[in-house]
Formats: sequence, C-alpha cells, structure tokens
Amino acid sequence: MKILSIKAAEKPISKLKFNKEGDLLFASSKDENVTVWHSDDGEQLGEYVGKGAVYSFDLSANCDRIVSGTGDSVCLLYDVQTGQHIQTYQFDSYVRSVHFSLGDHLFCAINALAMQKPQRIHVFDLRADTKPIMLFKPKSQLSLIRWGNLNKSILGFSDDGVLEVVDVANNQIIEDKKIHHLKIMDMSFSKDHTHFITASEDTTAKLFDTSSFNEIAKYKTDRRIVSAAISPTQEIVAMGGGQHQMNVTTTISTSGKFENLIYHKIYQEEICNYKCHFGTLNHLTFSPDGRSIASGGFDGYIKVALFDEEMDKILKSADVDPLF
Repeated sequence: MKILSIKAAEKPISKLKFNKEGDLLFASSKDENVTVWHSDDGEQLGEYVGKGAVYSFDLSANCDRIVSGTGDSVCLLYDVQTGQHIQTYQFDSYVRSVHFSLGDHLFCAINALAMQKPQRIHVFDLRADTKPIMLFKPKSQLSLIRWGNLNKSILGFSDDGVLEVVDVANNQIIEDKKIHHLKIMDMSFSKDHTHFITASEDTTAKLFDTSSFNEIAKYKTDRRIVSAAISPTQEIVAMGGGQHQMNVTTTISTSGKFENLIYHKIYQEEICNYKCHFGTLNHLTFSPDGRSIASGGFDGYIKVALFDEEMDKILKSADVDPLF
C-alpha cells in the first residue's frame, strides 16, 4: 500500500470528502478554510475562505455547492467552481454538523449547546432566504446529523450514544434508541444508502439498516473509534481513531493506537491495519472507486492510502473480491 502525504493545515483536520469522480479531495480543518486537492498527486487546487474553525462541511451531489459549519456561529455557502461565498446563515452558537438533502435544495445543520443557547436542528432551503424553514429541539445533545431516506427524516447522533430520528413533516421524534455506550463520533452511509456505519468512543463501530435502524454488525476494537466508512465496491469497512489528542504527548506513538483498521464487513473480523498519522485520526473516507482511503488527523496531515497488488492479495486471502 502506497501512502500519499499532504500537509493540509496547521491545525487538526475535521472532515474529508471526495467529489463523485474521485479526482478531487475536499478537506476542512480548524484553520478556518475548506481546501481542495488533487487526489492523485496532492497538489492544492484552491480554498474556500471562512470565518472561525470549520467543524463540518458537505459537498452537494452535483459538486456545485459547499456548505460549511463554523466556530463563528455561521454556516457559509460557496460556489465550488469559483470559490465565491454565496450566502451566510446565522446561528446562536458554533455549528457542529451540516448535511445536504437528496436533491441538494435543502441542508440541515445543528448548533452546539453552548453559551446558554439551546441546541436546535435547523433546515434551510437554498431557494429561499436565510431563515430556517424548520427548527427542532432534540431530546439528546447531538454531535452530528444526517438526512434520512427521501428527506423524510433527520437522523441525529448524540454525545451519550443515542440515535434520535426526527420526522420532518410532523416535526416530532419517531425513533429514540441507545445504540452505543459512549459518544457517537461519526457515521457514514453505504453507497446505496441502505445501511450506515457509526463510530463511537466505546471502542466499537456498528452497521445499521437505514429503514429499520436495526443493528446488522458490530466491529470490536481495542481503541476509541473516531471515524468509520464503508467501501463502495468491496465487502470491507475502515475505521480509526486512537488515544485522545490531549494525552498524545504523554505516551509514545505506538501505544496511541493511531493505525487505520480494515475489517471484513460481513465476518466482522480485522483484515489488516496500517499506520498513517502521528496523532489521533479525526476522519476517514473511501474514494468512489474504492481503491483508496483518505484520512485526516490531529497533526493537520491528509494521508491517502492507495491500494496496490499487495493489498489485493491481503483482501483476497480474507475472502474479499480483488480490486484489480
């Protein structure tokens, strides 16, 4: 496996996302900007200048818009091609998570419970003004949100391991279940959105059905899991995290458990792992062709792990169809 290393930021990377062709990789960080890179050689193509640390961002399906959630209590909307800032959406506190809807006309966002301001799910229509068309106060303190099937619901994932599903039409909670013992750090859909994977500080990642929210699989590890993703082409999932960054300087890097892990999606067994970062992994994602995994760390680096023939042999030995 070959590793492409990109020094993308001075501060921690918060999120990564490929465009649908896979030739561009977008990244956010606590450096205030969203940046875009060529995924094959790591050359920077541009940046989207922001306000405050970027905690989350999303790229529209047709790749013409980016929305970011910032520490300056705003969401910022950009034109992808020109880099032009289009619109600003105001919040009462910093924005923890944003997500475009199916069709890209709407996006949802959630602010933090901070500065004595309540946490609320906001829904905005890009075709209207900057006022939210929906506001909802969740029961739990949510760390991230995603649109559910056909934009009929919003899935919320909490700091205490709860999945909270909100019916958009009726503005009420229709599902409220404990799915992890500790904070849910990340979630990622499968390519067809029929299932999703969650990452938690309780040292597990789990696979769930998107319609019933029933647990399908559980991946047990020996470390806190900060991010997890599902391969779009193979029966594998990737995950990582490691020791909390506040404790990193007190231990040697090998004991921090910062390796990225690859598990068999069905058998729930670890296939292999590889070292990328010198600190905590903050986010990872598969490329659209499934032939690489991009990860971003507390160290400000993006590492793109490119699968090769050696990796193909490892996958084949674990009863996974070869990539090449």
